[in-house]
Amino acid sequence: MALPGVKSDWATVLTEYVAGYRQEVVPDGWLTKNQIAELWGKSANYANKLLAHLVKDGRAEKKSYVVRLPHVDSKGKKFLGHCRKIPHYRLISGKSPKN
Repeated sequence: MALPGVKSDWATVLTEYVAGYRQEVVPDGWLTKNQIAELWGKSANYANKLLAHLVKDGRAEKKSYVVRLPHVDSKGKKFLGHCRKIPHYRLISGKSPKN
């Protein structure tokens, strides 16, 4: 025997969760690889390689935040899509370049 309303309750809860309920607020100073690459005027692939070196050298830190990603449908309409964990980076202040 099926319980009335259970199917719609699950659908509602899961849709809200996927659509953005779990979105985190990214603190100031944290940027994605793509944002850093755009500011720097380089490709995302190149920025990714250098960011990995900065993290390894202890001059930057990396943390993943759950954010809603923008999407464009087949008709060109922009909308916010599902939440994804996206790595963000920030410089560690007070660290000087290695000599």
